[in-house]
Amino acid sequence: MKRILTLCIVAVLGLVSVNSFAESAVPQISVFGVSEKSVVPDEMHWNLQVNTRGASVEEVASAHLNDVSDVLSLLDEMKISEAKTVTSRMQIRENWQYQNNSRVRDGYIAGTQIFFVMKDFKKYVPIWTKLSTFKNLQIENVNFALSTQGNIQNELQIFALRNAKKRAERLAAVLGVRIGTPLLIEVNVSPSTLNNRMAPMLVGNASSDSSEKVVAPGEQQVRSSVHVVFSLETISGTE
Repeated sequence: MKRILTLCIVAVLGLVSVNSFAESAVPQISVFGVSEKSVVPDEMHWNLQVNTRGASVEEVASAHLNDVSDVLSLLDEMKISEAKTVTSRMQIRENWQYQNNSRVRDGYIAGTQIFFVMKDFKKYVPIWTKLSTFKNLQIENVNFALSTQGNIQNELQIFALRNAKKRAERLAAVLGVRIGTPLLIEVNVSPSTLNNRMAPMLVGNASSDSSEKVVAPGEQQVRSSVHVVFSLETISGTE
């Protein structure tokens, strides 16, 4: 008898659990919304590397300060904003080389990275030409970028959210229900943003003066996506 009573209690508890789960489970629909926009980059991001070698620390340090100063003076001459120029990763280290299968120290090397932003694309050739004359300078890369990318992505997120809502409403209508409260919103679950690694290309008449040439940034896509989960509600009169 006790055994039968125990089984009955377990069965009742199991039924209560199932009913509780059924009551707590909210009918829902999960959708994705995407929005894209073609944009023309309005900035160029330059990354430079200045490396100075010498026999002693004192010699390298002094020469390196001059090398970096020359680059910054050129940027000032070309009207590049100081607020858009950054020097970083300054260091002096021993310079090691392999000679006759042996690792030997060959003086010292000082390095500094210089980053700056340029909005006037017509300055590309003049700056490139003048920088190329600096013996201890490397132009690591020049990338296109958007100064308003954050604002554009915020705008696209709103459109993506609206697209997700319209899609959910359209699918819910087929089932004779309507969407309710949003239960989950995930932004940029698989974002694809502006590709600013595009290499600059010179365009213009080959016979014209190089200073008159400009770069062609082209158009690039900015994309934003959202994932939204809506609850589903029964439409009055259809129950």
